[in-house]
Amino acid sequence: METAFISLLTGPAGALALSVGILWWLANSALPLLKSYLLKQNDLMSELIKSHQADRDSFVASLDKISDRLDKMSEATTSIHSTVQQLSSSVEAITARLKDEHKQ
Repeated sequence: METAFISLLTGPAGALALSVGILWWLANSALPLLKSYLLKQNDLMSELIKSHQADRDSFVASLDKISDRLDKMSEATTSIHSTVQQLSSSVEAITARLKDEHKQ
């Protein structure tokens, strides 16, 4: 009788009982822990995505400001270039006139 009981425990019936016990433990203990862990991770990811969106919005606003400043500087540079060309033409004309007066 003892031998039959030991055979029952160490044979396929014992393996089945052990498997059922492990599955029951997983269903009642490990899966709820895993579920709560995954829910926490999901909440953290949602916060991270919101934070990244706020950072992205700030970055886009900064790029818009930089673009506006660059446009203004381009306009100012064009204006300065035009003024320098006018002054250069005036200096050349004055220089030419002075050379002509100096030759005479």
